[in-house]
Amino acid sequence: MSMIETHVDRNAYSGFSVPSLVGMLTSAANAFSRAINMVLDWQDRARERRQLSGLSESALKDFGASHSLASKESEKPFWRQ
Repeated sequence: MSMIETHVDRNAYSGFSVPSLVGMLTSAANAFSRAINMVLDWQDRARERRQLSGLSESALKDFGASHSLASKESEKPFWRQ
């Protein structure tokens, strides 16, 4: 009976070693982390552009921007830098 169980166990995992499974899981986790960070960056960018579009002319002058520059920046889609 031991030989049958061993044979079945080996066939169940054929083609995958523990290091390759760990590598695949690590790659998937890294890809997921990058995707989450990208979405968070997009949210920050969208929020900052909304805030920029609401600033007064004097507030824009405080950091050296003009209304036209702020308008141009705030009209960009969130995925563009």
